[in-house]
Amino acid sequence: MPNDIVLPTNALVGLLMAVGAIQCLYGYRAFKVVLVIVGFILGYALAFAAIETMFHHKYAAFLVGMVAGVVAGSLINNVYLIGVFVVSAMFGGAVALQLYAIAGQHPEPIMLFIFAVLGGLLALFFQKLMIIIATALSGAWGVVAGIAWFATAAIDPVNIASVQKVFRAGDAQGYIIVVCWLALGLIGVLFQYQRLPGMKAGYTPE
Repeated sequence: MPNDIVLPTNALVGLLMAVGAIQCLYGYRAFKVVLVIVGFILGYALAFAAIETMFHHKYAAFLVGMVAGVVAGSLINNVYLIGVFVVSAMFGGAVALQLYAIAGQHPEPIMLFIFAVLGGLLALFFQKLMIIIATALSGAWGVVAGIAWFATAAIDPVNIASVQKVFRAGDAQGYIIVVCWLALGLIGVLFQYQRLPGMKAGYTPE
């Protein structure tokens, strides 16, 4: 069995774009699906990193990561409020990373933590609004960054360092990406809100 598992970058970015488009436009309606995906990613990433660090065997880390991902996805979906907090906290941290990238600076861990906690707490008080904003903007980033990858390969959607590199270069391309991201995110927010006429009547995700 191979000790290395490498998935084509183009395939990963294409998957990110597809998931991002669905998340951007239907994130609130399909939020429980989003929770499962987020739980799986977190469980997989943590387990993979732990096993790979201890045993230096990526195949074993992959298998353990898959199992941990399935378990974590199931757990986070069954504890709804915790799931809402985790997803919104991740969004808050991602916003902080984007701001640091635009500023061309290295992110400060304490600020990432503050943004993450703030995002999670806001979601507990403004649950529906934060879910829509978080899913619309995070999904929009997947789509826009994916298009940028296929068009110029200048930015890796899952590598914040590549985002910082674009802005540090002073190229207008980075700012075009941000404008497109915010525009698509706004479209996603409005689309989700219009698609949920029952929101104010207490609609909950399916």
